[in-house]
Amino acid sequence: MAVTDPVDIRLLAALADLGKAAVHELAAKVGMDPREVAYRLVALSGSGLPLLVGVESDPNGLRAAIAGSPPSWAQQPQQPPQPQQPQRPPGQSGPHNVQGTPSGPYTVQGTPSGPYNVHGTPSGRYPGPPSAPVRPPMAPPQQPP
Repeated sequence: MAVTDPVDIRLLAALADLGKAAVHELAAKVGMDPREVAYRLVALSGSGLPLLVGVESDPNGLRAAIAGSPPSWAQQPQQPPQPQQPQRPPGQSGPHNVQGTPSGPYTVQGTPSGPYNVHGTPSGRYPGPPSAPVRPPMAPPQQPP
C-alpha cells in the first residue's frame, strides 16, 4: 500500500526511526497534536500497513483513578448517543465541546485475559472508520460598502 499524504509520510518516517514509541512522544518529535497522531496511526493501521497501534497501562493505577471518580458518575442513567460534531480538517485543532454526561464505569463480562506480548506481524486488514469528505469552513457573507 502506498502512502501519499505528506503528513502521514513524515509521521511514519519518524516512527520508523524510533521503532517503538508512545503516541505523545511521536507527536512531540513531529510537532503534532497527540490526538491527531493517534487518529492517523489508527487509520494507517486499518489501511493495511504493518503497524500495530495499542494501549499499555498500569491496571492498579487505572483502578485507583476510577475509584477516585465522583460517585454520581456511576449512578447516571444511560444517555442516548449525541449527534456527531462536524470534523475539522487534519492538522487543525480547536476547542472540544463535550456534550451530555459521562457514561460512567462499565461492567466487563468474562475472565480478563491478563498481560500479553505481541509478536509477529498484524493479522490483516481492519476496516477503519468511515471517511467523509471534509469541507473547509465557509466565509461570512460580505456586506457591500
